[in-house]
Amino acid sequence: MFITRLISGIVLVALMFAANYVGGYVWLGLIFLAAMLGVFEMYRVFGIAKKPTGIIGFIITIAYYAVLMFDRPAYIMPLLCAFVIVELIAMIVTYPKTPVSEVGYGVLGMFYVAVLFSAMYLLRIEEQGFFLVWLVFIGAW
Repeated sequence: MFITRLISGIVLVALMFAANYVGGYVWLGLIFLAAMLGVFEMYRVFGIAKKPTGIIGFIITIAYYAVLMFDRPAYIMPLLCAFVIVELIAMIVTYPKTPVSEVGYGVLGMFYVAVLFSAMYLLRIEEQGFFLVWLVFIGAW
């Protein structure tokens, strides 16, 4: 079991290094996949992956990364505000079945995982971004 984790860790670090070196859409795609997996895992832990609040979170995560891909930073804040409003509307529409905590979990999952993962992409597109990304990884390690 340890050897499997070790090999998969080595492969993922090599993949991450290659994607970081290439940058651009390759790096954004890798960060997007990691964010979607992270959001899915968090929603699954909270039990909302297949509920309306979770589905809305997935859709907004995809929309958020599309905004990043098309380099439209002016749309980020309205998108995130609309996300919170749509989550609250979903809670009101499905009132007795959806508690407020599920809305909180949905918002937390998207903000904590997807938005913070996107910081790696936003760092990479800066001047000397290749090295800044590695500073983050080394500092977090």
